[in-house]
Amino acid sequence: DAYRSLARAEAVYDVRQEITNKVNEKILISLVNIDQPTSFEPITEESNITNLILVSNIILSIGK
Repeated sequence: DAYRSLARAEAVYDVRQEITNKVNEKILISLVNIDQPTSFEPITEESNITNLILVSNIILSIGK
């Protein structure tokens, strides 16, 4: 009976691998070295993004 559970475990593993591969294709993941100092320059100029739909989507995505 143990051989049946082994086949099931292999099937579950295969499906998980397939899901992981599909997710990895859709969501690109990169590593960032947080120990490395980062310098940011302040934004002093006026934004040239004038598309109201784009602005609304940005505001919705950042939760403001």
